[in-house]
Parts: sequence; C-alpha cells; structure tokens
Amino acid sequence: MFGAPMRTPLDLERGEPPRQEEMHKMYPFWVRRTMQDIHETVAHMSKKAAKRVKEYYDRTASLAPFKEGDKVYLYYPRRKKGISTILLTRWEGPYMILNILNDCNARIKNLENNKVVIVHIDRLVKCPEGDENKHTDLTSASLSYAT
Repeated sequence: MFGAPMRTPLDLERGEPPRQEEMHKMYPFWVRRTMQDIHETVAHMSKKAAKRVKEYYDRTASLAPFKEGDKVYLYYPRRKKGISTILLTRWEGPYMILNILNDCNARIKNLENNKVVIVHIDRLVKCPEGDENKHTDLTSASLSYAT
C-alpha cells in the first residue's frame, strides 16, 4: 500500500519467540547430540594421534638382536632416599634369555638366584665380552646402549 512496505510490529515480522517450555524440552536432546558429536571427534582424533605415534616409533625401532641363551643385563632403576640418582646402579645381571616370547617380550632367568621373569626387550642390553661371569650391578656408564 502506498508504494512502500508497511510497518508492522516486530513480532509479526519475525514470528513469536519459542516458548520457554519448548526450549526446556529441546535442551536435553541438543546436549546429547552435541556430546555424541564431541565423542566421535575425540575418538577420531585419538586414533589419528595413535597412528602418528606408531609410525614415528616404527621409524626408529628395530628388532632386538637377542637369541635364546644370550647373556644380558636388565635395566632396573631404583631410587633411594638421600642418594643421588647418578650414583645408583641401573643395571642388574647378568641374566640369560630362556626364550623370546614375541617381538617385544622375553623370558629371562637371573643367573644368581634362578628367578625367571618376563620383561620388555627394550630393558635388555647384551653383556659385553668377558662380563658374562660377573654377578654384579652395573652403572649406566659402563654399558653401551648400542647392541
């Protein structure tokens, strides 16, 4: 009318605001949907991060050069109150490898008391030549990680 849009009350243009009761009914569904979306996103990102960490680990990891019957030292750090960690022994042994269980674990036997334990291969290092008969704790300075 008269060539211009008519002025109307705001609630006629935009419609009625949602009633408070309807919003209260919709809120739990919105929260549930939002939580499910967040859960799916976090699960996806966690899988992605785990894959990335595994790829990085596999780049530098190599199979342990151990075989049954090898004499090894076991990395076993201990903390004692009042003593510097630098002065503490970190290696025990020698142990003998009884069998390799899988790529990661080995069953070893303590040569002093014949106790058998299962340990991760990353905690083992081969005995240097001539040290196989010594039953003593060693400092980390006397062992080389390169095997």
